[in-house]
Amino acid sequence: MKHKSRERPSAGLRKVRFGELLKQRRTEKGLTLESLAKKVGVGKSYMSLLERGKTMPPSPKITVALARELGLGESRLLVLGWAEKAPPKVRDRIWRAVAHLVAS
Repeated sequence: MKHKSRERPSAGLRKVRFGELLKQRRTEKGLTLESLAKKVGVGKSYMSLLERGKTMPPSPKITVALARELGLGESRLLVLGWAEKAPPKVRDRIWRAVAHLVAS
């Protein structure tokens, strides 16, 4: 007897990390760390920490500014930023609940 796979809705998604996405989009747009940081009102060193995942995600205000500068969905970036910092059980629930936001 075959058992149905109980795959979670988010199981097949590549969970792009917040910092990876920032760096990818920044370089695609030909921006330096310094120029992006200046556009969104933060320091170059802080941008570097964000891209490397070495600090907590920025405030919603900064996140929205980053999303606009990088051509990303605001909700997607907010979710990515905070979901990866949540405890594992919470993070799994977040990913399941917002899989449609992070799939693209």
